[in-house]
Amino acid sequence: MIQSMTGYGEEKCTIGRYTLNIQITSLNSRYLEINFNAPSLFDPVRLEIEKEIKKAFKRGKIVIKIDIDEAEWEYLEKIHSFIASTQKYFKEHNLNIENIPFNLYLDLGKLNAVKHHHRDIIQRYEKLAFKRCFKNALLKVLKMRKIEGQKTEKFLRERVDIIQKTLPKIVKMKKEEKKEAEQKYKDKGIEKDENLLSLLLKLDVSEEVERLSAHIKYFKTVLREKGDEKGKKLDFLSQEITRELTTLGSKTHRPDIVHNIILLKEEVERIREQLRNIQ
Repeated sequence: MIQSMTGYGEEKCTIGRYTLNIQITSLNSRYLEINFNAPSLFDPVRLEIEKEIKKAFKRGKIVIKIDIDEAEWEYLEKIHSFIASTQKYFKEHNLNIENIPFNLYLDLGKLNAVKHHHRDIIQRYEKLAFKRCFKNALLKVLKMRKIEGQKTEKFLRERVDIIQKTLPKIVKMKKEEKKEAEQKYKDKGIEKDENLLSLLLKLDVSEEVERLSAHIKYFKTVLREKGDEKGKKLDFLSQEITRELTTLGSKTHRPDIVHNIILLKEEVERIREQLRNIQ
């Protein structure tokens, strides 16, 4: 099954005193790129996250954004600022700590400690909860990439079928063109001539048609294969199909044949546009 490189997953969870929002966006890219956008609090788990991403994806630009609900932190920040300014005031005025009510000082001190504890250190239970939350978001991305991959696979099969069904029509037209050339020389009373032999050789596209048919057949085989890393292989095959179609176009003088070949090359280009977005 084909896997698209386009996907999105979001998960919210509550860890301790704060709410966590994890967003994972997957975009197309030739290689695997990981963009980690999160508070420094999550630096200790960054390597583990990147390992999980590398297991799940082989190609794509993966953007991970982690936000913490700042409502509580803003409140604690104000308290911390108050503590700092109070301490500065007492120091500047040479006031003793005994001048501060004991209970007030103790409570503010605890809140100050809480602020630094949550900002700078991620506890073991928080790390486990975060991993579960991240995994849920990651599964949503994978699900969306697979759904998009199914749509792309259907589109690719339709395009390849059009090429495969049109090819016999072009072969028939080429045979007609060859007969027309032979008849033209017969009408002139020339049945054996170097120019005729050269022309007939140029009009012969049996090798190109054989190779083109083989490429199309293999393209369909790759689509049926297990695994989801098919983008590069299918892109190579589409290039080969384009090359054979170009050769077919150079071996004809009939505008109707050229027109049909141009239409098929447009179908291949549509295929290649979709292949840029699969793993």
